[in-house]
Parts: sequence; structure tokens; C-alpha cells
Amino acid sequence: MGEEAETKPEELSEQKRIELKEKLNEIDKRLLTMEWDKRHNQLNAGMEEKYTELKTEHDKLLAQINGD
Repeated sequence: MGEEAETKPEELSEQKRIELKEKLNEIDKRLLTMEWDKRHNQLNAGMEEKYTELKTEHDKLLAQINGD
């Protein structure tokens, strides 16, 4: 029983890491589309703020995953 208690925090940490990676993948997909639109001058002006927010969230998640 003592071993389970010791490994549980690591499992939670790994689970959190997996969740962060899944969220990062979702954001990556959205950012790729928005970046394509931006490069081709098709990004709606109203979406510029959302693009910036997603980019910031992407960078924060990446830092968390990498332990920065």
C-alpha cells in the first residue's frame, strides 16, 4: 500500500502532462489554420485578438510541459 501512495503523485503529474499535451495539440490545430489565414491576408480583423490569445496560451502550455 505504501508503494501506491508514493507512485500516485507521479501518475497525477503524468496525467496532467498528458492533458496539457492534448490541449496544446488542439491549440496547435487552431493556430495553424489562423496562421495560414494570416499569411494569405484572410484572417478576419476580429480574430486577430483571438490569435494573439491562442499564441500566448500555446507558449504558456509549452513552458509548463517543458518544465520552464
